[in-house]
Amino acid sequence: MQFAYAAPASQLIVNQNQLTLTLHPQAVGQPLRVQWQSAPTPNWQIENTSLTVAAETSEALPLRVGRDLSQPMLYVSGQLPVDTEAVEESDRHP
Repeated sequence: MQFAYAAPASQLIVNQNQLTLTLHPQAVGQPLRVQWQSAPTPNWQIENTSLTVAAETSEALPLRVGRDLSQPMLYVSGQLPVDTEAVEESDRHP
C-alpha cells in the first residue's frame, strides 16, 4: 500500500484518508483522554494504552496513533506529563 490509489476503502477516506485526535492528559496513572476532531466514525474502536505521567518525568514515551488496516481499530500509545497542554495527533495512510 505504498501509493494513494491503494488506500483501503473505509469511512476515513474522507479528509484524504487522515484522522486527527486530540489527546488530553488526566490524573497521573490514568490513560490520556482521546477526543475525535470530528464526529466519531461509527463502528470504530480505540485501544488506548497511553498514560498520563508525573510532571517531572524527563523522558516520556512518544505519542503514537495508528490503525489496523484489516479492521476498524485505532491504537493510541505513549505518555504525556500531567501538566502538558492537549496534543493533536494524526494518522495518515497514503
